[in-house]
Amino acid sequence: MDSIRLRIMKPLRCINTGKRTYEQEENYYILKHHNIFLFKHFERARTNEGKRLFDANLKRSYNKKLKKYMNPYDYAMKLISIHPDLEKAWKLKDEIAGFYCSCTLKNAPEEIERIIQDFLHSEIDELVKFGYTMINWKNEIVHSFIVSRAEYSISKKTGKAAVESKRINNAKIEKANSTIKTMIKSGNGYTNWERFRNRVMLILEKGIEFEFDEKDGRVKMVAKKRA
Repeated sequence: MDSIRLRIMKPLRCINTGKRTYEQEENYYILKHHNIFLFKHFERARTNEGKRLFDANLKRSYNKKLKKYMNPYDYAMKLISIHPDLEKAWKLKDEIAGFYCSCTLKNAPEEIERIIQDFLHSEIDELVKFGYTMINWKNEIVHSFIVSRAEYSISKKTGKAAVESKRINNAKIEKANSTIKTMIKSGNGYTNWERFRNRVMLILEKGIEFEFDEKDGRVKMVAKKRA
């Protein structure tokens, strides 16, 4: 979605500010400063008060740059009117978001085939490329709908119990990778593999113990404490 926005915004950026028409200036401003609405689901997005975000009757606030009162619905309509690719991309983005929220393991194979075809026939290069990416990862996407466990929670307000099915995902792996990358960046890189491994294990694994080998001066992992 963002790559499409940047592609559309690039020609406007190249025009000197003083030579832009009012419409070009307005479109550039909306694409640069209010693009966050492109990443919201048109039907499901909610305000902090729980109201529908893209309600046409939602309270408007004055925008000094545009010299008019605007609400999220107005910004959204203005964004998709700038270029037809934005409207098509937004609909497909909401379609795939709905797929992840409402599908099950039983109907996911059929639904993903339909979504892939929608992306491949969008005639938008960025979306067609994403369609081929989904083809390559189709099996993994379908398998992500396997329910691994159920979590129970009690509402503090109502006291009612709720059951939430947790699906298989790679969140823990992604978190570990992100932590390791941050560690490498903060340490300005590591040239010693053993020190790097020890540092990673010290951060990611609880209960790891190390000892100093007096013979060769190396620090080694010796055991993991039992919980």
